[in-house]
Amino acid sequence: MSTSSTGNAMKAWTHTCSGLPPDVLTLSSLPVPTITAPTQILIQVSHCALNPGGSIIMQLLPFFFRASPAIPEMDFSGTVVSLGSGVPRDRKLEPGTPVFGTVPVSQHAKSTSGALAEYVVVDNTAIVVGRQGSPE
Repeated sequence: MSTSSTGNAMKAWTHTCSGLPPDVLTLSSLPVPTITAPTQILIQVSHCALNPGGSIIMQLLPFFFRASPAIPEMDFSGTVVSLGSGVPRDRKLEPGTPVFGTVPVSQHAKSTSGALAEYVVVDNTAIVVGRQGSPE
């Protein structure tokens, strides 16, 4: 996935009301999320897992608990784009590092943040560094 020609917009599947995914999802253009805490990481999403938990949240969590439009789903893989200044060096993360992780339920439920988008911001503790190549 890549950003639009403006460089600061992304595509994301969003919803503004509760319901079944085929009934409520819309492909939208949104600003690329920004790092707001020193331990966060901006990830360019390459893959997103669709799971029953995401669908249940989409169907049952009322919008008076959530921001709108909401981006669904929590599990993703991708590459690091940028890091907050407080990401521990022992994590050995830098732009281009392959990672996989999850948007924590607390973050997902309280904000518009989700993995069904071109970019996602999560705390560095929510990701694992991916391995390239075949297993030994």
